[in-house]
Amino acid sequence: NHLCDCMKDIESGITHIIIGVPEFVVPADVIANREKVPKEKIEKGLLIKEFRFPGESDTIITLAANNLLKFAENIVKNDLLYKKYKENRIGGIYFATESSTEQSRPGSMAVLELVEPILYERMNNAEGSREKEVYRMLLEDFRYVDSLEVKFACTAEAKGINLANQTIGPYSKGIVVIGSDVAIYDSKKAKNAEPTQGAASSLVYITKDPLIATIDKRAVHYNLPAYDFFKPDEHTPRVPSGYGSEVDYVVTIGSAMEKFEEEYGLPSDYYIVSHVPFPKEAIYLASFLYTHYLRKE
Repeated sequence: NHLCDCMKDIESGITHIIIGVPEFVVPADVIANREKVPKEKIEKGLLIKEFRFPGESDTIITLAANNLLKFAENIVKNDLLYKKYKENRIGGIYFATESSTEQSRPGSMAVLELVEPILYERMNNAEGSREKEVYRMLLEDFRYVDSLEVKFACTAEAKGINLANQTIGPYSKGIVVIGSDVAIYDSKKAKNAEPTQGAASSLVYITKDPLIATIDKRAVHYNLPAYDFFKPDEHTPRVPSGYGSEVDYVVTIGSAMEKFEEEYGLPSDYYIVSHVPFPKEAIYLASFLYTHYLRKE
């Protein structure tokens, strides 16, 4: 009982965030011409003005590897992050994607294959003692790190962050959650998809007593199986249905909120963080939920 009480008191959440994107910017009018839709549909309907597209060397692995190297550099440069890292050495790397590169090992292992030789070289050439120390500790962590892959279309990283946050206890080390995707759509196979595509990668460092934000460990999941997105062993996904944005998103978030309220109650100052297929859908979600709660009053 004493251990359970201690675990409930452990605050955990986000200590560091890194966002990495390819250098190639494609404006909305180019995508509109390619997808044969009015430019206004993208700029005003979807609230998107430009896209980041991958170059020849940009994959979910290389984008993630660059983020991990940047993380190492930031530990060296930032005093607060350096201190927090020494207190919360890395015990896990969770790789989140909807575009697995292989069917066996997690993508994080391929990322480490790229990163480790570079860190070894930097450690051997480091002029400062702190730089050498950080790279040595990271290389040691990577040898003992718990590595796994989380795959659930566009919400995989959110699930990875939640899993990492739930894992943090009194004896836990820090966990790095990497989300990485290249989402390029072929109009012939994704006729019902909105013209939202591109590439990016992010890294989130989860620790005890976080520097940026504490994440509540209470969580609820609501599943509504729908065959609206399918990505076989091909470069581009298929989108067989068109009702996902009309029904699935509003129903699932509304149902999850009702279940959360039933089990835990809703605080007066809560926030909703939701993945949506395009930014403007957040407005639709908010109006739906507001109307829903007005009816309950």
